Amino acid sequence: MLRDYHHAMRLPTASPRDITSIQNWLHGTGSIAGPETDFLSHPHDLANLTGTLDSAVLTIETFIERLAFVLSSPIRRIKRLPESLKPGRHDLTSDPHIFFAGPRLRSFSRAVTSWIAASILLAPVVVLFCVQDAVGRLVTITVAVLFFLSALSTWTKARTIEVVTAGASYAAVLVVFTSASNALRPEYSARLGD
Repeated sequence: MLRDYHHAMRLPTASPRDITSIQNWLHGTGSIAGPETDFLSHPHDLANLTGTLDSAVLTIETFIERLAFVLSSPIRRIKRLPESLKPGRHDLTSDPHIFFAGPRLRSFSRAVTSWIAASILLAPVVVLFCVQDAVGRLVTITVAVLFFLSALSTWTKARTIEVVTAGASYAAVLVVFTSASNALRPEYSARLGD
């Protein structure tokens, strides 16, 4: 009993997106009596039974889903667009209250998350290559590490020690790149040749 209680208490809370989806479906279909849906008005008591969520992918997936839903109405009006390309996944349901974005949304959201992560990691490298001033490079490294740690702690469920270790590793890589990038500059190579 204690093990089951511990497991239940460690479940992540239900996301506002999921609660809103259930509320929209219930209001649209009216398949459950009103008083029986009162549990949805207590979001702090609801849990996500599917386990932990990747909050970065979920945030981007929610944004893309909202954008797709806004754009779906004009796209449906295009007469020459094949039915299979029109949004809504009508092959799964004919109910207008249900909108399926499909499994491609999760894959696309993961790709966008990877692009954002690569930008966060590589943008400081480009800036460090362009900045020659030592103070400017130090400020760039500090801002980059702070931004990286903020993104890591916001978008993941990493423990404090994991965040600190990742930050130290990233800072070390940037410092090594800073010293190595001097060797790539023509003026530095010319000074070594003198």
